[in-house]
Amino acid sequence: MAVVWLAFILAGLAGFEFLVTAVSTTDVRHVVVDDGPIELVQLALGLLTAGFLIDAGRVAPNIRDIAWIFALMALFASARELDHAFDGLGVPGSYRVVTFPLGLGALAVAVRARELLPDQIRAAFMTPATGLLAAGFFVVVVYAQIIGQKELWQGTLGVAYLRPVKDLVEESAELVGYFLLAWGAVTARLSWHRSSS
Repeated sequence: MAVVWLAFILAGLAGFEFLVTAVSTTDVRHVVVDDGPIELVQLALGLLTAGFLIDAGRVAPNIRDIAWIFALMALFASARELDHAFDGLGVPGSYRVVTFPLGLGALAVAVRARELLPDQIRAAFMTPATGLLAAGFFVVVVYAQIIGQKELWQGTLGVAYLRPVKDLVEESAELVGYFLLAWGAVTARLSWHRSSS
């Protein structure tokens, strides 16, 4: 298990080093552009998170439903990173065609497992993984969305507003959130399996 942690930490450090190098050697707009390197890394981390959570539910049946709910929410967040690609289809906001069924899926799992969820939540929340997952979801879904509002930046900075700076702050915050999600998912896979044994 130590090898898994080491590999994950090294991959995270390599990813952040890549982004630092990209920002320092190119125009920042090329790094934070829609569907650019940062969003692709975020998408990859979101998919990795979902994969680890699905596997955690497979190896720890006592938390299967809560793991699936977390996995579907990670896929929901990841699908949002594809908003620009979906907008290219000609219908702004068409990424919701993907996010809506994922949200409904999470709701359906919760309704189906409503009697089991309280025990699963207690079992899952007794591990550090859940704190990492909650922090990651908060950063990606709440904090980064608030800090990324153009009106907030324009109202605060007025004529000094620069979109690339706003984009860099927003995408960096999301990247940290996705890294927390992925770290939480790896931790969940390891700790939830041990707690179910």
